[in-house]
Amino acid sequence: MEYKDINDYELLYMIKENSDESIELLFQKYQPLIKKYIYKWWPTLQQFHLEKRDVEQDMYCAFFSALSNYDEVLNSSLYTYLNHVFEKTIANIIRLETLSKNQIYKHSVSLNNNFSEETEYQNFFADGTMDVCALADAFFLQEDIYTFCYTLPINQAEIFELYLNQYKVRDIAKFLSSKPRNISNKLIRIRKKLKRYLEKLNYVV
Repeated sequence: MEYKDINDYELLYMIKENSDESIELLFQKYQPLIKKYIYKWWPTLQQFHLEKRDVEQDMYCAFFSALSNYDEVLNSSLYTYLNHVFEKTIANIIRLETLSKNQIYKHSVSLNNNFSEETEYQNFFADGTMDVCALADAFFLQEDIYTFCYTLPINQAEIFELYLNQYKVRDIAKFLSSKPRNISNKLIRIRKKLKRYLEKLNYVV
């Protein structure tokens, strides 16, 4: 039997019936996806002098744990669910390695600036006195910021997401048929929420 001959849900059902073959079939199917994520983030992971086989083992453990925790009623498709699990696993590896070296405390995130029609994405996080691009591009921070976006009301989330994609205030206002002043005010409220959110995650803000 090959995994192409049977769908994920049938394999999951057989796994619940203690079918080792089904586990192996699902592993064969999703192993390329695991390797894809490792390849995508390997330049970042290499900075911590990690062994690729150790990262693979962490990803494999996450995969088998995900199979045990997956619920087709509560969760999305298995493919979508595993993508989320793999993203989180890579993020956690980077976070733990970064924290272990105390690199996170070498930077601070400034949230004290005001917004104007010309304000750009990087100015949301800094006042120009430090290397904000390096900080904003760090995967662990980026992941937390996008997770924060999901905690916002829809009208604030769409503004913040556009801002993260480097749209200026005046462009966001045009896109959403609003006034720049209204967008600026909402970004100020979002900034305060983000500051509290990051502080809970032990960022220095």
